[in-house]
Amino acid sequence: MKRRKWTNEEKFKVMLERFQGQRSIAELCNEHEIQQSQYYNWQDKFLREGASIFQNNDTTKREEQLKNKMAKMEQVIGKCNAPSFILKLNQSYLCDFQFFVS
Repeated sequence: MKRRKWTNEEKFKVMLERFQGQRSIAELCNEHEIQQSQYYNWQDKFLREGASIFQNNDTTKREEQLKNKMAKMEQVIGKCNAPSFILKLNQSYLCDFQFFVS
């Protein structure tokens, strides 16, 4: 059989056809030209990750909160580092200036 890249939608369609119980796994695999082992891999993943469809978006909300908090912390750190960077910059210019004056 020729290797083929299956989209998520195509995999989902195959799973739905099987769970509707209209055809056997062998018939589905023959029609869609997939190995039964590939079908069972998809089925395992479908059953393992299917519950995530019904999860609340609390994780994404929490991730968004954490991203905002990190952005604020990075701004604070940047503001704290800016004065020391400016001082170091001024010191290097003063050293260069003293070299020319001497």
